[in-house]
Amino acid sequence: MKMLRIISVICLIGALTGCASGASAAEEEEMKFTVTANGTEFSVIPEKNAAVSELQSRLKDGDLKLTLQDYSGFEKVGALGFSLPRSNVQMTTKAGDIVLYNGNQI
Repeated sequence: MKMLRIISVICLIGALTGCASGASAAEEEEMKFTVTANGTEFSVIPEKNAAVSELQSRLKDGDLKLTLQDYSGFEKVGALGFSLPRSNVQMTTKAGDIVLYNGNQI
């Protein structure tokens, strides 16, 4: 399991995750990320899309550490330092979702 480390308090992270719809338990385990925020680990099952595939490729070289800034008092936003493919679909998010924003921010 690869690690995506995010340094900040997570309330709502303003499009990478959710439950991978239709994925088997084995597929979900293979795709799973671990996010560490302020010392607490969270399991994340990402959507199947080009952005996640690219991110997984980048994580083969090691962890990704981000510093997130507060946005509107309920979201955290941080620059990735690189761009990922965008799919720009409308979605409804809930607390705990991790979302790719503008292709280069989480």
